[in-house]
Amino acid sequence: MTRFLQVLSCLAVAVHASTVVENATYDNIPASLTDTVLGTYDGLTYNAIVATGSTGSTVAVGGIVKASPPMSALTSSQQQITNGTASFAVASPYKSFGLLDFFFGCTVHTGEGAVSVASQCTITLAGFVRNTDQEVALASFTFTPPESPVAPVPMIHAVLPPSFQQSLFNVTITQSSALDAVLFDNLHYVLST
Repeated sequence: MTRFLQVLSCLAVAVHASTVVENATYDNIPASLTDTVLGTYDGLTYNAIVATGSTGSTVAVGGIVKASPPMSALTSSQQQITNGTASFAVASPYKSFGLLDFFFGCTVHTGEGAVSVASQCTITLAGFVRNTDQEVALASFTFTPPESPVAPVPMIHAVLPPSFQQSLFNVTITQSSALDAVLFDNLHYVLST
């Protein structure tokens, strides 16, 4: 009888839990807040990730074409030195989230003023559950622009494996080179209460 009540209790909790599907385009962030750490946005709290873009522009830093203009999100070695590991975590009132897919591209600073160009890089995402440092999901993606891009380069679509669709609390992002800046757009995820 006790086991039956435990199962019934779990089912009641599952029925009362709700989910919200989000597609973070960052496009409702005013361009005046460019280079401002995102903080909490659409149910996630961002660390070492800033808003970037300008009204009317489809091209982001380094000639990367944004998936949905005018704004995108960016992390870089400069942000990570100042603010720590790039990550996003579930924000209250939500308890967890599942990450589905996103678009991204990479740039590297050329050393000539503010000029940066599209660059190959590999990013690694690691997913963690609440109240533990246990890594439960890991995936890497590589962005490879043409050898000599003459036009802006589109972001690529990264689809995460099923291990990211469980009850995550936090996802960290690392890039293959400290010189790279990584731009994100259309982060698609499911929040759970």
